[in-house]
Amino acid sequence: MKWIMRIFVLLVIVGGAFYYLKSENGYYSTKQYYVKVMTDSTVENEKLSNGEVLTYHVYDEKVYDKKGKERELKISVQNKLEKNQYYLIDWEDRRGIVSKIAKVDQTKIDKSILNKLNGNS
Repeated sequence: MKWIMRIFVLLVIVGGAFYYLKSENGYYSTKQYYVKVMTDSTVENEKLSNGEVLTYHVYDEKVYDKKGKERELKISVQNKLEKNQYYLIDWEDRRGIVSKIAKVDQTKIDKSILNKLNGNS
């Protein structure tokens, strides 16, 4: 009986930790934003302690959440983004980083958000 209780307690702890880390307001929570890359990137280099140099492309862009709320973000990614291309990014506020980025077809974006991205608001 004790080992069943131990397993149950362990599952509750692991489940609670996972929920805390991944939930909407958790430690690693992200928010999704649509962005249309309109500017050229600035290049920033970061030297690691082992001597390796990482190159980042930085974009200062207006982004919109799925409700159409505007926000200015400094988007820093290792791969250069295509100009005039639409992207859906997962932004992690706590660390100020892009955790995921994907190209998105403009037909998949809500019309009101698309108008804002194209400057027709």
